[in-house]
Formats: sequence, structure tokens, C-alpha cells
Amino acid sequence: MEPQRPNFERTPKEIPKQEKVSKPVQRPEEKPVVLAENETSPAQWVCMVVGVAFVLVGMAGFVLPNLFGMHLGWTHNLVHIFSGIAALWFGVNNSLISAERFSYIFGAIYGMLGLAGFLFGSNTTMIPPTMDYDSFWWRLIPGYLELGTADHIVHILIGSAFVIGAWLTARKLDRMAPKGTTWH
Repeated sequence: MEPQRPNFERTPKEIPKQEKVSKPVQRPEEKPVVLAENETSPAQWVCMVVGVAFVLVGMAGFVLPNLFGMHLGWTHNLVHIFSGIAALWFGVNNSLISAERFSYIFGAIYGMLGLAGFLFGSNTTMIPPTMDYDSFWWRLIPGYLELGTADHIVHILIGSAFVIGAWLTARKLDRMAPKGTTWH
């Protein structure tokens, strides 16, 4: 008996359909990013340190309204105290991402406030008699919130500190995260 040769000339109906079998994609187990229990991010450090400074300067401003050449009226002192409390809350909140986002936003606001003071501040004689002459006097809310050169410089420095702390925290999160994880 002769072996049969396969028939290579089949019609499409005769060719059996192969089922497509897809292999399940195996993804590596993603673990949440967690810092050591006592580790604090740079954004949290900035929030805590500057928050304490805000509260202290806000309270001292009621007694020394021309502290460090700044113009610390009642409204300005209250803004410092509330800003300090907010910064402290985000600093001790134990959430890296919330401290980072707060620092970016708060730093941008304070930095822009300082720059706006230099842009919109003017050489005026409307400075209260208890204050020194200032060539960048900005009457943000006349009679309540008035800022000078020292205030503008401090606002830019504080804004920079917050943004740098947030940026360092973002870099730290990116290094710790599994590949492909996005935080923002």
C-alpha cells in the first residue's frame, strides 16, 4: 500500500479555521509608593518650616509693624497667620501629593504677588507716617493691605522656596514610582 500524499490544492472551505487564542497580558504587580513612616518630603518640610515662620511673623507683626522693613498691618498679619496654618496643615498631613500640589500653587501665588508688587508698585507719597519711604509701594487694598519692597522680596523668596520644595518632591516621587506611573 502506497502512502497518500497530502492534497495541497484545497478549497478555502476545506481549510480548518484556526481559533485565535490570545494570551492574557501579565502585568507586574504594582505596589503603592509609600515612604518610610518617619520620612518627610521636601514639600512637607517647606510647608512646616515656612508655616511656623508665617505664624510667628504674623503674631509679631501686631507688636512690630515694621519688622525687617516689611509693612505688617492688621490685614497682612492675619493673612500671614492663616497662610501659616494652611501650610502647617499640608506639612503634617502625611500626604506627599497634597503637600506637593499645595506648594506649587501657594508658591506660584506668592511669587506672582512679589513680582506684581514690583510691576504695579509706585513711587508715592501716600505712605503712612510710621513707615519708611518706599519706591515700590503697592496699595493692594488701600488702608488695609499695603506692601513695599521688602514685602515683595520676601514674597518672591517664599514663593521660590515652596516651588523648589514641590519640585524636589515631584522628582522624589518619580524616582520611587514604578515605570509608567503618572502622578499628575
